[in-house]
Amino acid sequence: MFDTPFQEVALRHAEAWRAHDGRRQIGSAATTYAGRDASTFSPKAAILFDASDAWTLKASIGRAVRTTVFLERSHDALYSQTNAGGTQVSNVGRIDTQGVEMALQLDRLFVPGLELSSSLTYADSEIRKNKGYPDTVGKRQPRVPAWRGTLLANYGFDGHWSGANGARFSGKQYGQLNNSDINGYSYQGFSRYFVTDVRVQYRIDRQWQASLGLDNLNNHQYWAFHPYPQRTVHAELRFDY
Repeated sequence: MFDTPFQEVALRHAEAWRAHDGRRQIGSAATTYAGRDASTFSPKAAILFDASDAWTLKASIGRAVRTTVFLERSHDALYSQTNAGGTQVSNVGRIDTQGVEMALQLDRLFVPGLELSSSLTYADSEIRKNKGYPDTVGKRQPRVPAWRGTLLANYGFDGHWSGANGARFSGKQYGQLNNSDINGYSYQGFSRYFVTDVRVQYRIDRQWQASLGLDNLNNHQYWAFHPYPQRTVHAELRFDY
């Protein structure tokens, strides 16, 4: 720090991960994976100006790394399939899934007490081999949408009151291997959706807190084999030892 109204702050956060002893087993067939590791830095710099005894102005810039790239190849996954001989559980020869997942978290951005977190996932999951069921090859894996994401904002009004607003969405998805169920908004269907939730919490003291919330605030009608609940009110009174 300097003996002036200006102050400088510089931080560098190191991140590292390591995976080992990876193994996947389907029946008697087992696949092992080699160990992997990675590391990176997330630098941050800030400058502060003491405008008065009561006011401090701050500007900051930084970089955070939370990116995951994935590739998965599944052999002989078990699915219920139907052909001229009827419906039976059988193996899907090969399904390839590749994509990227990103997550972002911002604390006290512009407004003290405000925290934002979000995630976004893209997945390209395709059936590549399926003996006896040619109409499924080249189609998307069931229940795996191309896009999926979340966004959550938390704000602490003071030492007692806080509120949260969240949003989540999922792109189009299928329940059938041949993707023939094009209408997801019906019984046994799997639809796209966009849903928002809100919650207000009041901390009475160190041990007691009360909350009130609304799930599916926008009252969106969506399906995952059966209809999901629409706008729902919930209340909670909690005691912590």
